[in-house]
Amino acid sequence: MSDVAWHRTFEQHREACVALAPAPTRVDVPVLEARRLVLAEDVHATLNLPATDVSAMDGFAVRHADLREGVVLRVVGDVPAGAPADGEVTEGTAVRVMTGAGIPAGADTVVAVELTDIPRGPVPLPTQITVREVPPLNDATRRTGSDVESGSLVASAGTMVGPLEVAALAALGRPTIPVLRLPRVRCVATGAELRGPGEPLEPGQLHDSNSYALAALCESLGHPVDRVTMAHDDPDAMAAVLPGLLADVDVLVFTGGVSAGAFEVVRQTLAERGVEFGQVAMQPGKPQGVGVIDGVTIFCLPGNPVSTVVSFLGFVRPWLDAASGRPAAQPLTATLTEGWSKKPGRAQFMPVRLMLGATGHEASQATAGGSLSHLVSRLVGVDGFAMVDAEASEVRAGDEIKVMMVP
Repeated sequence: MSDVAWHRTFEQHREACVALAPAPTRVDVPVLEARRLVLAEDVHATLNLPATDVSAMDGFAVRHADLREGVVLRVVGDVPAGAPADGEVTEGTAVRVMTGAGIPAGADTVVAVELTDIPRGPVPLPTQITVREVPPLNDATRRTGSDVESGSLVASAGTMVGPLEVAALAALGRPTIPVLRLPRVRCVATGAELRGPGEPLEPGQLHDSNSYALAALCESLGHPVDRVTMAHDDPDAMAAVLPGLLADVDVLVFTGGVSAGAFEVVRQTLAERGVEFGQVAMQPGKPQGVGVIDGVTIFCLPGNPVSTVVSFLGFVRPWLDAASGRPAAQPLTATLTEGWSKKPGRAQFMPVRLMLGATGHEASQATAGGSLSHLVSRLVGVDGFAMVDAEASEVRAGDEIKVMMVP
């Protein structure tokens, strides 16, 4: 295998990564666990909602034909909330009903308690009521199936389940919902210089931020994820733990050890196992690797923190979206409040902050150091990365630009 298997544009490498995504798989999950997942099939109602005619207000179920201002009706029953209809409304009578109570036979209208001489609140059941104001026919009634009829489509396959969809699906009374499973991710930061947060640093060492960044990005998309700090550059040691890293995950994301140095542990270990390494015409994030081992997709991202984040958003997230059945994340369009120059030849990803201006979103450069790949502390407050075309030599204030958003 050659030292560099390919040279690609950003778009070419993204397409190559997405092409490796497996078809989404269907699973059934409890309703609340369906949030942020995609429906695997159409969901139809298996019952009428509401199941029977119910009252929409606290009041009295009556016959509209009996109503006129000042009419006195005899109260012949009482139906609390959630109870089935009790009794029957005949000429000159009424049944007290609470919100959600079944409407008795013979009634076609509910007179809200406010429209009678009965005070609001927990009062004893009156023997009669005086109607002070006449509501319209069918007022304050919810008819059987007025929300949805049994057999009707409630949500289509491909729908992303959010909090409001959870409410609609829960109302159907189904114990589980068919969704597309979210891939499981393991994030591994490599490098003998890495130490965990809280550990003391010797000269030349630094705290692992990459595995934390990747895990947080995955979690923000809802994916089950774990992270590993591999604080060495030993290919034999990595080869020994590789089977464990591949176990019980769908995608394995490495950072560091992918370039052309003398201690590139990821490249040395994985290149002979079929993972291809190459260069992408982008800044930051030029060295990349991708492949499949034992059915697990492997991403090998550069180790500088900004490069890691940009590479995740540009290549790993599109794979995750495709494997989850989600629509691909789309960049946001914003107007630049300032310009900068760049060297032509590589696509540039500039950290930016967004604000809402008079005519839409505006983007400003978030880091005085530009898009340098090591400026991890400058990522605080960054909303996304302005995507500058490879052939561009500068961008100007007032230009519209696409922004690859941080989830």
